[in-house]
Amino acid sequence: MASLPLRLVLLVSMATLIRSSSWLNFTGNSETIRELIQPLKLTCTFQISKNDSENDSQVLFMSIYHETKRVIASISKYQPVATSLYPSVTKVQGQIYHSNESKDSYLQVTWTHPKLSESGKYFCLAHAWNSTSQNSVFDADITVNVTKSSTNDLAVALSYLQDRLDKDGVDSIQISRASPTLPESCRDVISSEDRVVVTLASGLKVMCDTKTDGGGWIIFQRRI
Repeated sequence: MASLPLRLVLLVSMATLIRSSSWLNFTGNSETIRELIQPLKLTCTFQISKNDSENDSQVLFMSIYHETKRVIASISKYQPVATSLYPSVTKVQGQIYHSNESKDSYLQVTWTHPKLSESGKYFCLAHAWNSTSQNSVFDADITVNVTKSSTNDLAVALSYLQDRLDKDGVDSIQISRASPTLPESCRDVISSEDRVVVTLASGLKVMCDTKTDGGGWIIFQRRI
């Protein structure tokens, strides 16, 4: 773990390493991902012990890294905002809770359009200490396979995007038709008729003489 911060390396060297612990849960949205089409999401969760308060552990640091030693993201008790050290990651979320808050600390990374290079084994590392001041490092891993998208996959994705664009366009037209703009005066009224009765934006119902320069009008009703 040469790429991990020096402070974390020192902490790990003084702590007990516990692998495959039920307290640390590392999952992905799918083990096989289509390149550039399907998003890839990895979530590492440190689960608190709800029935054994004596063994509750306080998380100090969490990180996700690739088998090539690239640190993808990290979060610590002293730096609550999750940070990504890997440029292709689209989104990073995370939160470290105190052990008495009864909430699971977590770190999550998302690639919206993952590449083939995102394939491989990922590790989640959590450094924690319990009520007896015993330091422990929890380690979990998951393997992800990003496969090359076929021409058919890309065609399906493009068709889906086109359908979404068409639907958004129809929704925009419907919204425009549902909210017509009322004229400010007879100057704004366009009609093939010589005279037309309209309601102005002010609420006045008037008859507009469309053939008169400037638009003559007669008030019929004032809306209260």
